Amino acid sequence: MYKVRITAPAKVNLGLEILGRRDDGYHEIATVMAMVDLCDVIELTPCSGNEIKRAKIIRGIRKDEDLTVRALYTVMMHKGHYWENATIGLEKHIPIAAGLGGASSDAAAALLAANHYWERHIDQEQLHRDAASLGSDVPFFLGDPCALATGTGTTLEPLPAPRGWLVIVTPPFELAEKTTSMFAALQPSDYSDGARVARVARTLRAGQLPRADDLHNAFARPLYELAPDLAKIPSIMCLHTAKFAALSGAGPSHYTWFRNAAGARSAVGQMASSLPEKTRVYVAPFSSVRLEDRLTVSLT
Repeated sequence: MYKVRITAPAKVNLGLEILGRRDDGYHEIATVMAMVDLCDVIELTPCSGNEIKRAKIIRGIRKDEDLTVRALYTVMMHKGHYWENATIGLEKHIPIAAGLGGASSDAAAALLAANHYWERHIDQEQLHRDAASLGSDVPFFLGDPCALATGTGTTLEPLPAPRGWLVIVTPPFELAEKTTSMFAALQPSDYSDGARVARVARTLRAGQLPRADDLHNAFARPLYELAPDLAKIPSIMCLHTAKFAALSGAGPSHYTWFRNAAGARSAVGQMASSLPEKTRVYVAPFSSVRLEDRLTVSLT
């Protein structure tokens, strides 16, 4: 008997523009996503009976809403196999609903782990389709560590991964159906033409870090209107050695980066006491490792 283990990285959005609302109700976006070595850990191990079990309950995530469980069922259904057993263990380090892609990364990791665990031999194109059925950010995590995402977020163009160390600041924020609610809060004035994200992509192709003013995020205005206290986060970060602070995803996480770990940790030490109570702060490097290279197999 053996187990499959895989680490699932977070991501940050290096700019996020909403180009408009499509006829099908989805939004057209342009963003650059970059993986970060702040990781959840997923393990698949055998269990008795023909079912999928969760090793433990993750607070706030019901089994029927758990993307990792849905990913396992998606893989299980391939090639006419309907019932097989596995226990899925999920060790969370990426904060939930924080704009860092934790659920999407976990889903992509579960797809890869299950494909290996059950020896389905599903090809990359089918895995990409399966990933897209689980969520628009999920396909990104199956590919290169940095990519330009357009369309609904599932059209991906690989980019060179940036280097440096991130300080990620995640203040407390609760909003029911957060992503759906944030998209609903957008106004036409929040839409833009994608030019800033295009400049970010060109800068990364040239081996440079993008300019701070190109890291605009369309969700900033609605987020700060819904939670005015969060509007203070960028200025607090910039008061303590950060040259800029940008919003990731639909928030509430903000990030900045430094050339090395020492600079990042020094900044955290200076800003920690000024941040809102219960704010979580993480220091992690940009990643250059693909998800498929994070998978290991061992005996139970």
